[in-house]
Amino acid sequence: MTSLLRPLTIVLALVAATASARAFPNAVRVGPACKARVNTAALQAMTRTNPIGQIMVVGDPTVLDPRLLRITVRVFGPRTEIYAVDVTTDDACNVLSASTRLETNDWPGR
Repeated sequence: MTSLLRPLTIVLALVAATASARAFPNAVRVGPACKARVNTAALQAMTRTNPIGQIMVVGDPTVLDPRLLRITVRVFGPRTEIYAVDVTTDDACNVLSASTRLETNDWPGR
């Protein structure tokens, strides 16, 4: 009986891991070297927007597609802004393009 439980446990663990990977595709981890490259590219893209204040990458990149990563960048200054920077890479994690989008700001409404 015990000899049957061990293979069954292994099969169930593999099924659970596969289901988890399908349910949470953004849980893919980016290697440290690639993470450093895309964070640098995100900060360089942000300097083209002429932010007023300090800029800082927040958290790990989110994997949207195999070659598309989203980096959250926060600007601390007269007003706090949060940007999403989408970075496209090739298979070797060389940065091909980066685009910025303002997510939120605390500009007072009038």
